[in-house]
Amino acid sequence: ASYVSFVVMERATKAKHQQVISGVSTVAYWLSTWVWDVFSYILPASLLLLVLVIHDFRELVVAMGGMAMHGLLFGVSITPFTYLFSFLFADHNSAQTVMLMVYIMLGAILLIVSMTMGLFESTQDVDRGLRHFYRLFPPFAFGEGIGNLVVHRNPYLWGGRTMTPYSYEVLGRSGIYMGTTSIGYFLLVLLVEYVQSEPKLMNLGTDFTRWLAKPFSHRP
Repeated sequence: ASYVSFVVMERATKAKHQQVISGVSTVAYWLSTWVWDVFSYILPASLLLLVLVIHDFRELVVAMGGMAMHGLLFGVSITPFTYLFSFLFADHNSAQTVMLMVYIMLGAILLIVSMTMGLFESTQDVDRGLRHFYRLFPPFAFGEGIGNLVVHRNPYLWGGRTMTPYSYEVLGRSGIYMGTTSIGYFLLVLLVEYVQSEPKLMNLGTDFTRWLAKPFSHRP
């Protein structure tokens, strides 16, 4: 959540604007921010892996390579996902608080809801369909992958099949989603920047919003 705080603060203090008028392109700004944030994420993520080794969390330690890869993909995808939300905020403190709540909702509560739906035969099919949508959110995809990794050596849960950490149903599917959405969210960030830099497009968006609100603006 700290990623959104820095981005919003740079915009609020006009630091970003100064870089842009100095010749820094929008793509260069966001790409350099993305690379820096991913590298700053690697250190605490590595310390987390070390904690797992120290405490001998065997189900994850035996698949340390898969765990590391999955964690890296989460860092790569969660950063542009956060940047996209940063356009909604003007205050960096409230942005960090709200994004932390969003992460908890998508990475913990939504995962619990999905797992609960999967327990009942009447909602299993619905849950399978919704999971394709849920995986578009990096916190959910990461949590699902870790949950699968913990139980990947139990053949009973996989219909008698032997799974490896890199199996599609274990980490592969979630990893593909996070890798793909990382590019998608980054392109959306650039698209929002482009729209904001074009007055005609901004006016078009404003007119469209007013048109949508028009039926609700009449009072009896």
